Amino acid sequence: MRPRERLSCAVGNVFNDTYTQLLFSFEILFFMKVLELSASQAGLIVLIGELSDAAMSLISGYLGDNVNVPFLSNKIGRRKSWHLLATFLMAISVPLSFNKCFVCDGRDQSWLPFVHFGFFSALTGGCFSMVEINHLAFVTNAADKASELTVLNALRLELSNYIFSCLRDTDSWRTCALDTIS
Repeated sequence: MRPRERLSCAVGNVFNDTYTQLLFSFEILFFMKVLELSASQAGLIVLIGELSDAAMSLISGYLGDNVNVPFLSNKIGRRKSWHLLATFLMAISVPLSFNKCFVCDGRDQSWLPFVHFGFFSALTGGCFSMVEINHLAFVTNAADKASELTVLNALRLELSNYIFSCLRDTDSWRTCALDTIS
């Protein structure tokens, strides 16, 4: 496999890995401390995302193997097209999952934030599963030998850890800089 193809396989799952780091370190805190949702609402929103991830895991492989995405599958293949579509949807849903509820402005219904963030949690969870499964299936088929598969997975994890470390360190530096200013 050429170096460019190896790098593409490594980069292909960085968004998922970064989201995973964000999810486990920040999601419940964001819902409870920033949005001031109750612990039960925050837990249910996370559960909705996890259930969506589990449900989509059951059908992601089938879709990647047997169902064409219109306009994309003929050009780049089924697995890559499902990977690209899910990455695109995830790129939209993740920022909306960690942003202000745009349907809740000025309304006093406590169920609106739950529905809003539950929807985006479900969308993100389903997309996460679609990207993960189709990426791993593609990399498994693209690698000629087991040693090449090991190298591709190592590159993916190293690149993901490097990018997340840069994001974490930049945020820490910014936080410390703000503390010294005030």
